Amino acid sequence: MAKKKKASASRAADKELIAKLTKARAKREEAEASAQKWKKRAKARRKEVKGLQAELDDVRRQLATAEASVRGAAAATTTAPARKAPARKAPAKKSPATRAGTRSGGRAGRADDSWTVTALRAEARSRGLAGYSRKSKAQLLAALRG
Repeated sequence: MAKKKKASASRAADKELIAKLTKARAKREEAEASAQKWKKRAKARRKEVKGLQAELDDVRRQLATAEASVRGAAAATTTAPARKAPARKAPAKKSPATRAGTRSGGRAGRADDSWTVTALRAEARSRGLAGYSRKSKAQLLAALRG
């Protein structure tokens, strides 16, 4: 009888181990399926990110082109009178105050808040100030007054 009890206890332990092993295998397969699903999602996201990065690069290129175009147009607008000046017959050499007056829409005298940024930059250029294209209106006024 002792042998039968040992054998049945051994079989019960074996069955229990087999059941645990089956559950562990099922959990492993479930985890592998979940991992595959997440890998597919990650791959899709990587493709999406690459597409968005390419789109962002295109937009940045377009912005740079537009900014260069605006800068070029602004430079052409502010430099156009200077290019035309030698072609026409200018009377005597004008003083800086007179030149500033013609560039500021007929306003002569010291630079003030009524001047446009374009006129202030033109005056700064005529005075030989460095970095005038990057300065704000307030900075240009301070530089021209100082």
